[in-house]
Amino acid sequence: MIKLLIVIVILNITLSAPILKQQILASKKAKKEPALDWKSASEYSNNPTYTQVVEVAKKNSSQQCKLSKTVKLKKVLKVAKQLVQGMLWNLQVEFSDKSTKVLQVYEDLDGSFEFDTCKDTI
Repeated sequence: MIKLLIVIVILNITLSAPILKQQILASKKAKKEPALDWKSASEYSNNPTYTQVVEVAKKNSSQQCKLSKTVKLKKVLKVAKQLVQGMLWNLQVEFSDKSTKVLQVYEDLDGSFEFDTCKDTI
């Protein structure tokens, strides 16, 4: 009787392990950041806030992205915004050395701007 109980417990653990692993993977996927809704930079060309965001990105990109001083921000390719206790502007940009990166500029609720991060594009 005890042997049967041990076999049942072992089978239960063996069969439930893949299910637990699948649940863990599913919960990790759910925690990932939501996909950004990228738009053309031309959609924001007449937006004064966007203009300020680009200026902050230009001023800080060389230092924050650890670029050579000769490399300059050439153009903004795409723009995405995220509402996070203010607005997080994501700018996919091209530099004069043909590299592309995503620059994030945070717009606080009081209207101030702060360079947040520089990420390699995926």
